[in-house]
Parts: sequence; structure tokens; C-alpha cells
Amino acid sequence: MSSSKGISPHATLFTHSYARATALGSTDPQASATAMSSHYLPNLTSFTLGTTTTVSTPAEAAKGTLLHLQKLIKAGVGADIRLIRVAVKEISEFSAAVFVTWELVVDDNPI
Repeated sequence: MSSSKGISPHATLFTHSYARATALGSTDPQASATAMSSHYLPNLTSFTLGTTTTVSTPAEAAKGTLLHLQKLIKAGVGADIRLIRVAVKEISEFSAAVFVTWELVVDDNPI
């Protein structure tokens, strides 16, 4: 449950902002990658598809995110990523656990 005080409203707004960034993926992967990466802190470590990558700058993060979106598109899966549900459990005034359910809508292209 989120409350109107503390960190919960901020965590909820951040998650919805990230969801708007991912929603761009189905029409403009470059814009989506740039918008998504603006949510990442410097020196992000990503664990994706069996690889570990550390990126230092927003430009590196955008490049890696775009590459990932392009892999999804090339595989015929597409990049139509939608937020289905978000729940925030406040742990303290400055920390929260955020539970997010995403839906990946697969393109009509055969895989």
C-alpha cells in the first residue's frame, strides 16, 4: 500500500514516468531508449540476457537500451511494453519496495 506521505508518492510517480518512457518503444525506439536511460543513475550495472554490463554515462545507457530494444524488435517480439500494475510498499521514510507488472505485447510478425 502506498501512502500520501514519505517516499510512496515519489516512487509511484517515478514508476509511471518510466512507464511513459517504455511506451515510446513501439513507435520510436530511439526516443524510448533515451527517455528510459534518463531514469538510470550513473554507473548502472545491468544484468540482461546472461551478461553483466556497467555503464557510466546516460549516453552509454541510452545506447545499450536501444540495442536491447532493437534485439526485441529483430526477434519479432517488438518493443510494445506496457505498465499493467504498480504497488508500492513503504519500508521507511526514504525507502520503498516497488512491485511492477509489465506486459510485452508481441508483434504480429512470425518469430
